[in-house]
Amino acid sequence: MPADYYSPKKNKYTPESFDAAEYIFPEPVDPFSEWAVPPFPLECLPKAIRDFAIEESAGSGFDAGGYAVCALASLSGLIDQRARLAATASWKEPPMLWLGIVSQSGSGKSPVIRSGMQFSKKIDKELQQSSMQATQTWRGDNAGKKKDDRDPPPPWQQLIVTDTTVEALANVLADNPRGVLVHADELTRWIGSMDCYAGKGADRDRGCYLEAYDGGPRMINRAVKGNTFLQNWSVAILGGIQPEKLAAMFNQSHAAASDGLYQRFLVYCLQPAHDFDVFAKRQMFSVVNLQRIADEVNEWSMSGRISESHPELTDDAKHAFQVYCNALRELQSRTPESRFAEHLGKYPGMVLRLTLTLHCIERAAEGQWSHEVGLETFIRAQTIMACLYRHSEAAYSKLSENVRSERLLQSIASAILAKTWAIFTYADLTRHCKPWRDCITRLEREDSLSKLVEMGWLHDVTEVSTGVGRRPQGKFLVNPLVHTMFSDVAEQAAEDRARRHAAIQLAGIARHQAKGQE
Repeated sequence: MPADYYSPKKNKYTPESFDAAEYIFPEPVDPFSEWAVPPFPLECLPKAIRDFAIEESAGSGFDAGGYAVCALASLSGLIDQRARLAATASWKEPPMLWLGIVSQSGSGKSPVIRSGMQFSKKIDKELQQSSMQATQTWRGDNAGKKKDDRDPPPPWQQLIVTDTTVEALANVLADNPRGVLVHADELTRWIGSMDCYAGKGADRDRGCYLEAYDGGPRMINRAVKGNTFLQNWSVAILGGIQPEKLAAMFNQSHAAASDGLYQRFLVYCLQPAHDFDVFAKRQMFSVVNLQRIADEVNEWSMSGRISESHPELTDDAKHAFQVYCNALRELQSRTPESRFAEHLGKYPGMVLRLTLTLHCIERAAEGQWSHEVGLETFIRAQTIMACLYRHSEAAYSKLSENVRSERLLQSIASAILAKTWAIFTYADLTRHCKPWRDCITRLEREDSLSKLVEMGWLHDVTEVSTGVGRRPQGKFLVNPLVHTMFSDVAEQAAEDRARRHAAIQLAGIARHQAKGQE
């Protein structure tokens, strides 16, 4: 970086009191990529998951955050879904998560999901093998007996189901009241096919899954197979999404009716794949340690320890949750896109689900259960939700085809690079960023700058107004790393601006000559 980087000649808004060295900037996110989203906060997860995700990423080149979030969602499917985390006397949330991994076809979402699910799949395989042996024993013991004299068959235990219908899912849940994990390799295909046997009752099966999000007892009524009472109609869901296919479904009439099915999914957009190392070392301890956590969570669920202990937030965690909910209500009211606003309305419940999931995993890693869910665990869940918020926002902007906000953000970033700003104000953007001038709402402007702050580009150093008069203009310190990491973008932006300026000059000369000829 040149020594005169902070020279007033380059930027008059560079007083000595503002020094980038005083601020700890994260590595900036690329706002010019297809999915300009922050990386997953691995530091919020137990060491076993972090180590596993980093090692898998090194050996495959795929996003470490993808491995981590898939492992997290998969482990949530092991937790007894009859458990509830109490925020208040009347507000309790189960632990299961619905997660969609967003990326284009061939970008690694299937191997990432499969790798994250391997620990739950191992337990599922053991349960089904045990059920198969019990069934074979039952058949041998009841061979030759009349139907009325036979012993009742043993329950068929399993944790993971794929390509299921509502009828088949009801049969599985009848024997597995703790709930199951639905693995849909392509969620768009799952959503499109869930009603394939429903005929005119297409909305009925969607309603069944909507109820499965909250869990609890349910009566399944079918004309052919009759009525089935289930102790707990509850599923966790994990699958992949191709954005262009989801967009087509999202804008169909039944999807656009906002029944809340899409809005119940947490979203994670896979980062672009990087170079992988075929010689990357994978420590078997990472897999073994994570499998041990999965086994412990499963054992606690089967014994009833989790559901019967009635987990509850501590008082300081409840206070933090209250602050979080009030902030979300404000954010939701200021969100112009209605579908995304509806998604944000699910966040208070989602953060409780994630908090309970993290608590169970963290306690299993420590090998000691506690029904009290503390502030630190809630803060980690809140940090993860803050990351997933930006991922959802990116996904919903693609679904709704609202690219104006994305263009504004990229234009601001281009202006920062082209003008080599160290610090700037709203006035600078008004002079040097046309989309900023053309933006009709202050909300979109503030939202774009807020995104750049969270993407590690900026630090807000706006002065606080202390007297009567005009409000101080927004003022933002620029992360020095952006000028080195995105120098090629800066050169291109400067070249484009120079060409545009030259074209304007030529146009001005042409106009002047035309007037002279008149």
